[in-house]
Amino acid sequence: MQQGTANKVFGEFAKFKPLTQLNISQPSATFEQMARSLADAPFKGIARFQLWTGSQSESFTISIEKGGKTKMEKNSDRKPDLEIITSPETWLLIAQGTLAPLEAFARGLMRVRGDIKLGQQIMNRLAESEGAPAFAE
Repeated sequence: MQQGTANKVFGEFAKFKPLTQLNISQPSATFEQMARSLADAPFKGIARFQLWTGSQSESFTISIEKGGKTKMEKNSDRKPDLEIITSPETWLLIAQGTLAPLEAFARGLMRVRGDIKLGQQIMNRLAESEGAPAFAE
């Protein structure tokens, strides 16, 4: 696919509102901000984000409870409903609002397993523009 064609196709996917400043080097700050942004979400679930660099991984778990009890844990052993697997570099682009999560998935830069509905709810909650398509309902 040519770059111009890729931009036309992927440019329609919703991106996150930025969860970080451009020069952040610690991904945990992005997940702490995500937890704060999801604090009043009308849904619940556990989402784990695994960031892989070579054979090393770091995980961040967001526990979303109705009523504002949302928290982030690093390297938690809680069983997630949804798991997102990507690299720290890809995650940073998503967290900055530069790369749409669906574009990352479509390009093979991110894997998703588990409760896709929870992923849809998180994406719709964090999307920068309500008018941009996130997921087909």
